Amino acid sequence: MYFGVIKKIRFFDDKDNNLIGSIVPLLTPFKAAKYEFIYKKNSNPSSIFFITKGRVSFYLARKGIAFKDMVEGGYFGDLDIVFQRKRRYSMISTVDSDFLVMKKFIIKDIIVKEYPEVYEEMSLVAVEREKRVKAAK
Repeated sequence: MYFGVIKKIRFFDDKDNNLIGSIVPLLTPFKAAKYEFIYKKNSNPSSIFFITKGRVSFYLARKGIAFKDMVEGGYFGDLDIVFQRKRRYSMISTVDSDFLVMKKFIIKDIIVKEYPEVYEEMSLVAVEREKRVKAAK
């Protein structure tokens, strides 16, 4: 269904075909217009977003600034799910953008249970990604 698009998303680059076959059919499409919030700070995380077209930025509302752009092939929303916390930043689409969305249940019911090594990798990557986001602020 989305297998052509999946090749562009770095998250899936080194993943097992069985994992890809298990979760890709469960991903849902999502569109955001220019300057639309994808989610806001302090909201409860429910999904990871894979950017298939467009650009998004982390957004600091109290300062009114966007920082750390992400483009097609990137993904976001994973940090708050892995660290089991509320959203630390708002995310805003800076142009009309398209996404594939991985709901939290996919992570808990499929990745954690059936592919624990992938979840462990996600956790290690999340630590590094967190450092990069903090450095960009």
